[in-house]
Parts: sequence; structure tokens; C-alpha cells
Amino acid sequence: MALTHSCDTHLLNKRDIAKRFSKASSQYFTMANIQNTIAIAAKEHIPAINGKILDIGCASGEHTRSLGMDVVGVDLAFGMVRNAQNTPKTPNVSSAWVNADMDALPFRCELFSHVFSSMALQWSKHPVLVLNEIYRVIAPSGGATLVIPVQGAFCQLQQAYEKCGLKSKVLPLQTSAEWLYLATEAGFKISHSFEHVYQDKRDDFRALLKSISKVGASSSTINTSSNQLTKSKLIQLERCYPKVENAFTLDYRCLHMSLEK
Repeated sequence: MALTHSCDTHLLNKRDIAKRFSKASSQYFTMANIQNTIAIAAKEHIPAINGKILDIGCASGEHTRSLGMDVVGVDLAFGMVRNAQNTPKTPNVSSAWVNADMDALPFRCELFSHVFSSMALQWSKHPVLVLNEIYRVIAPSGGATLVIPVQGAFCQLQQAYEKCGLKSKVLPLQTSAEWLYLATEAGFKISHSFEHVYQDKRDDFRALLKSISKVGASSSTINTSSNQLTKSKLIQLERCYPKVENAFTLDYRCLHMSLEK
């Protein structure tokens, strides 16, 4: 069920992801409006936690600090981790920031009481591996709160590419059923799960694409880089893009999973 790539391609892709998110790190929190909305919604499903909490894909750490009193944020992009480290500490919160790959977490087994991740696990090219890693670092009776974009996300952009006859830059995502299956295969009990569609809405088409590229997502989930999307193709894509009440909308279909070890 997992997407497959050669080791070399996978490594280069991760380096590209890290580079792009590092470049976007200084403006990520202010630009990532829909991502912030999703993270806030995800945090509502976290149970009361007394122990250490891990945030995978912590970005610049704004949401990580609100997860508990003892938190660790991990991110593939060094720029994100650096920004988190340079942000003033939150009173009464112990925090640490680690630059690392979610597919090979640099933590001992059973260290965390809970793992949180919002809009990050889709960057793993081996979902079964990252879920096994999450299971490994969670203490007995611990759990995880995960939110992941799934198949059906970015559907308007996909439809526009198809209508224009252009090669799509939207890469395939796992289905919710696939993620849920892999979570149980990793050993988790699924205590709660549901899909929800969050929608970004813009009056300007280029602003919609810019909202994606400015948060570092321009090469792996949606490719909007200028060397890939020419001006003429951009105009064509805008004409083909479905509009609702003269506005451009983009769906972020997400799976929410609450897991128990």
C-alpha cells in the first residue's frame, strides 16, 4: 500500500522537501493559515497528558509549545528547527527541538507518552515505516493524535489539470483506509477516526498557489515552481480551475486518527 521509490530518489526528494521548508521557515506560521486551522482542530482531540509529548513535523514550534508541559519537536527542515530554538521559551514548558527524519526517529523506545502530528506524515514515502517508528517511541498505554492529508485533497487543482489536458503536479496521496490499515498493522488500536474537509478560499488564483508554495510545499505535494509551470500554462490552469461564487477554493481532505498503544 505504501508508495514506492528508489532509495536515491527518496533521499533526494527528502533533501528537496527539507530545503524548501527551511527556506519558508521565517514566514511559515503567518502564511500557513489553513495548516494552522487544521493543527488547532487536531489539538482538540489530544487527551490530558502528564508525560513527554513528541510533535512530528513541528515546523517553527508555535503549536508544539501548547501541547503540554514537556514537549519535543522534530522536523526534517533545519530552518524550522532553528527558528523554534530561537523563539523565546514558553513559561513553565520544557521544550527541545530536533532536526531529524520522521522515518528514523532518533529517540529510544517508549520515551513518549503521546505523539502528535498535523499535516506532516504525508511527506513520508514509507507510511508503514513512520507508523512503526511512532509505535516504537510511545510508552505502554500511550497514544497518538495524527492528522494527515489523504486522497481527495487538492481535488480542484487536480480537476483543473485534467480539464486543461496538462500533466498534473499533484502527487497521489494514501487513502484513509490505507492509513488506518497500516496503523493497525503497526500495532495500534484505533480509538477514533474521521475524515474532514478543510477549505482554503482566495479571490486571486495566484494567491491560492502562492499560499501553497510559501509554506514549502511546491515540489512534493503540489508543484507550482516557475520552472515547472510556465506563464502560459498558469493562465490556462486558471481558466480551467473550478470557481465558486467567483472565488478559488482548495480542499484539504484530512484523516484524523486517535490511536492507542
